Order: sequence, then structure tokens, then C-alpha cells
Amino acid sequence: MFPFPFPFPFPFPFPFPFPFPKKRYASTAARDSGFQMLTVGESGYGNGDAVGLMAHSTSTRIPYTPIWKVEPQMATARDALCAALDGSDRRWILETAEALAGEVGWLKVGLEAFAAHGPSLVRSIAELGCPVFLDVKLHDIPNTVRGAAANCAAAGVGMFTVHASGGRQMLSAALEGARQAAPDAPPKVIAVTVLTSLDSRSLHGIGYADSVEETALRLARLAQSCGVDGVVVSAHEARRVRAACGPDFLLVTPGIRPPGHGTDDQRRTVTPAEAVRLGADVLVVGRPITRAESPVAAARHIVSEMTAARSE
Repeated sequence: MFPFPFPFPFPFPFPFPFPFPKKRYASTAARDSGFQMLTVGESGYGNGDAVGLMAHSTSTRIPYTPIWKVEPQMATARDALCAALDGSDRRWILETAEALAGEVGWLKVGLEAFAAHGPSLVRSIAELGCPVFLDVKLHDIPNTVRGAAANCAAAGVGMFTVHASGGRQMLSAALEGARQAAPDAPPKVIAVTVLTSLDSRSLHGIGYADSVEETALRLARLAQSCGVDGVVVSAHEARRVRAACGPDFLLVTPGIRPPGHGTDDQRRTVTPAEAVRLGADVLVVGRPITRAESPVAAARHIVSEMTAARSE
């Protein structure tokens, strides 16, 4: 009846019209072997479309394997936590990086720090032995992005960002630049969908007709079709993106705020545990860690919250 055996880890979206069987899973027993669950609408799943996802109140479940189950680099909650070193004080950045290098899986250098200190700062942090996530959100003509991506890779970063809205040619150019500069171990190229500081009203104000969720999903699909490794997406959109793009597409999630912390300038925030439950792979946390009285203690507390959510 089927051209493939059961059980089958099929890709999302489903490649041909076929209504997904609406099998329901017990909330605890179904989560064996690292399976998490996605809520799907009553319309089922088919035609390569995710329109049924979360469209209704019913709770049909689709199992998927979180990337941290199959990607060694994300094997533990600590490996999946990224501390954002946002600022321009080089001494503070390096001191904080040194303190956190053994507590988190990634250290993020943002645009402010990179504009102030350039690749030398990236190399200094990389020497601490913790992978560097260079969050510069490249967005320019393809040739310029190709060269910039090559320079990012040459600096020794483990992951860097481009804007998905730069389009297919620009995304492909970023991949080419990174792979040419570091052919043996190219960094992961991650496409930014919708900034977590924006909501639907903000998007409409700059000319986007769709909601945040629909825009993020459309840009994620574009990015995946170009071959990038994953996307930056709010946890609020993570479930739909996961269902549309499959289990091995990396979801990097900013806007993480532990309980009791304000949202600052972020519009779409969730707690670390909520982000894990929604399918995020890498959680990017800035001020709640770096501006805490003890950044190390703050990081450890978040890791414990993530670990507990993973084991649910």
C-alpha cells in the first residue's frame, strides 16, 4: 500500500496529497525516545501545505524528533543555550565570555560588538573553546553578502545569520561564500525570519500583508529551499515552522525571558521551558544572563529549566 516501510521518519511537508492519519498519543507515553508533539488542525496534513496547523482547537498529534536528539552539538540543554554578549565594551565582553564558556553551548557576538571590534573579537572568544554565533544579519546584494559570508567563515565562527528577506540569490550567495572560505568545516548559515521586536502591526507598517506567523513560515520555507541550515524564529512560530520544514532544520530562538524578567524591547517572548516545549533547538538569552548579578548562576538556572522541559 505504501512505497516505504513503517515506522518512517518522513520529511515535512508531506510530498503528495494524502490526509495524515489522526492518531492521538497519550501525553506521557508518546514522548518516549525523545518524541515531542505538534498540534495539527482537523483538516489533517497534505499537499505540502501547513495551513491545517494549529487552525482548530482539536489536538491531533504529529511526532517529530527534536534536533538535539540527533545533532551531537545540541546533545545537552547546556549545548543548546546561547548567551548573547550584547554591548561594545571589549573588556566586559571577554570577561563575560570567559566566565560563561563552560556553562553554555554558544556565545553570541552581535552587530554592536562586531561593529566596534571586528573579527579580532570573534577570534578572541573562539580561543576560549566555545563556538561563536555571529549574529550580524547580513542583508545586501548577493555579491557583497558572498564576500561578507566568506569573511565570517574565515573568522572561525560556528554559525552566522543572514536575512531571509534578502531573497533566494542572496541566501545562495551566503552559502557559497561560507563554504568556499571554510570547505572542511563551514559554519551554519541561519536565516532571520521576523525580528522578535516586531509584531503583526509593525509588519503591516513596513508593507507586509501577512501576519507574523505566516511571514515567518513563508521565509523559513524559502530559506530551507536554498539549503541554509536553519532559521531564527520566535518560539511562537516554532511549531508551524518545524512541521513545515522537518526535524533536521535548526530553529534558533531569541526572545527568551525566564519567569520574573521583563520583556524589554522584545514583543514576542517565552520562557526557556516554553521554548523547548514548542520545538526550539537553540535558545538565545541575553540580558537575563549577562546582566544578572551572577551570569554563571543565571545560565545554570536556565539550563536546569531547559533540562526539565526536555524530560517531560
